[in-house]
Amino acid sequence: MDAANCSTGSNKAGAVDTLDGIIDSGKHSGAAIGIATSGDHVTIRPTRLGDLNLDGAVTISDFIDLASNFNAVGKTWQEGDLNYDGSVTISDFIDLASNFNATYAGAGSAVSADDVQTLASFASSIGVDPSIIGSAVPEPGTMSLLAVGAIGLMGRRRRRN
Repeated sequence: MDAANCSTGSNKAGAVDTLDGIIDSGKHSGAAIGIATSGDHVTIRPTRLGDLNLDGAVTISDFIDLASNFNAVGKTWQEGDLNYDGSVTISDFIDLASNFNATYAGAGSAVSADDVQTLASFASSIGVDPSIIGSAVPEPGTMSLLAVGAIGLMGRRRRRN
């Protein structure tokens, strides 16, 4: 079984039986069931919503994975599809941003100014108010740099497909 097949039974909204699939009645706010594959292994664990690599923390590494698959379809949790709808969209980004730098245990730590700037710039570039991350406002020159980076990522993704 692959992660895509696992995620379709992950207690999705609209399921015939809401208790059919993978559930955890002990999750805390901001938590979710994450599914990731590595070779022939499937990892399923409770984690923070936005923790794509299932290391227990939502970090810049998770953001980079989501950003590199942004607006793509047919993706899995570890590629950024946090709500298991098959697409990496603004909804997934907002979920990740709302838990950025948090751990599954609920602890949080200080976010570096560079990470806040990166998240805020990406949020602005896709039409989201960066205040969901904090009060960071990107510098005008950052938008140009982000646009060049986004074009490079999109070109890289197209070459792979």
